[in-house]
Amino acid sequence: VNAQKEVLAFKCWRFNNAELESPDSEMQLRQILASEMPLSFLYARVTCNLFTPRATLVPARLFHTDNLQKYFQLLLHPGDHQYACDILSELDCSLAYVQEPALGRLCDYYFPEAFVQHQVSPLLSVWARQTRQDDHDVLVHFRSRFIQVVVFDRDKLQFYNTFMIQSASDALYFIMLA
Repeated sequence: VNAQKEVLAFKCWRFNNAELESPDSEMQLRQILASEMPLSFLYARVTCNLFTPRATLVPARLFHTDNLQKYFQLLLHPGDHQYACDILSELDCSLAYVQEPALGRLCDYYFPEAFVQHQVSPLLSVWARQTRQDDHDVLVHFRSRFIQVVVFDRDKLQFYNTFMIQSASDALYFIMLA
């Protein structure tokens, strides 16, 4: 993005869990990133938006960064997990999430000064500004095999979750459930 807020370059890579969990995944990702010429340029600001379905909203009054691992202890098997969070003060909550360690290391290596956040955090902020104060809004983001469902009651965030889908009926079920 330049000073006029025009997008000059945008690149998106998608990897499935099997690719990210394979022993040589980090080496393969490094080869991909090293081959991208724009990544060798210097930028005034870099943001890395990472997607993971393992994310949860925590109300601000209940959130503490020291408890990141505890928010997931009943949902994940013990392992090499990298926990992170995005503070969403305008929504009075935080988004706690588990990112793939290989992706975290790559962001640190290629973009040491980057602002790293979950992909849904900027979406939630933008959607919050677009919701109607006198109605309910259900917003859905389709992402390959996942949908992200967000519900606002008037202008207050009530619900966010990511669901794995295999068919249109799966998507419809989760949207109607919200």
